[in-house]
Amino acid sequence: VRCLVMNHFTFTDNPNRDGLTPLMIGAKYGICEAMAELVRLKAKVSFEERGHTALHAAIEGKQLKAIEFLIQSKASPSIELSNGITPMILAAKMNFPEALAALVAAGAGVDDVSQRGETPLIVAAKHGTIKAITKLVKLGAEVDKEVNGKTAFNVATCAQQAEGVRLLHSLGAEINRESSDGFTSLMSACRLGDAQLVKALLECGADASFETKTNPSTAFIECARHGKTDLFELLLTHGVSAHQETKSGMTALHAATSAGQMQSIKALIELGLDIELENAEGKTPLTMAAEAGQMAAIM
Repeated sequence: VRCLVMNHFTFTDNPNRDGLTPLMIGAKYGICEAMAELVRLKAKVSFEERGHTALHAAIEGKQLKAIEFLIQSKASPSIELSNGITPMILAAKMNFPEALAALVAAGAGVDDVSQRGETPLIVAAKHGTIKAITKLVKLGAEVDKEVNGKTAFNVATCAQQAEGVRLLHSLGAEINRESSDGFTSLMSACRLGDAQLVKALLECGADASFETKTNPSTAFIECARHGKTDLFELLLTHGVSAHQETKSGMTALHAATSAGQMQSIKALIELGLDIELENAEGKTPLTMAAEAGQMAAIM
């Protein structure tokens, strides 16, 4: 390293064609002796180039000793790249619990929100990195911390991470919480049509009959609205009534006809739903179909 710098006039912070400086390369591969020499030669430990710092590179390479060396050399454990990636966010995504512990011990915030509107736990939930989820909660992450109207549990559901959903529930996540889009996690899973995810949520105790306030609906109604008829039986076996009405008198058949979901309409009529039933506004499924231009679906 000394020869390259002193004899060949290579600057310690010059990047290669991939945007990596010598210190970043040493960090990525855990070459701590070379890193120590570079730092002695005044390499900047928090230098950023093309969305990289040495600390981020060490996390990507899963080099714990390199991470510890950089922290000891005064690299910021909370440095945020121009793309919004912090060391904690990256370690959560990489499922690197040891790095998370080292960063928090050095002063990184376990619940810090990045410029992208993400916490480490939300990132771990999105990617289903189970070890990271467990470690973050152990380090004090708030399980139900809400960012932009969503919790880690909501995010895990939307990302279809069934194992993450089960784990977060076991760690105390609120299962029937309504997100900013007006849906519970179970309703979101029904809209996605993910049977394994719906089953996981029901087994965790999600209220299959829960009615949201922002956008009055239920899991069964969302299945009907989106044509996910293969989920009907699963919900019905968990105590849902096919005839359930919202406070506004909406039934699954009202939702299915207004959305033109022919398969749902057929299945619901077979379950005995009344196509002449009026909601609180006096509208029947037929009326709603006509208003939505979906009469063909029930003719």
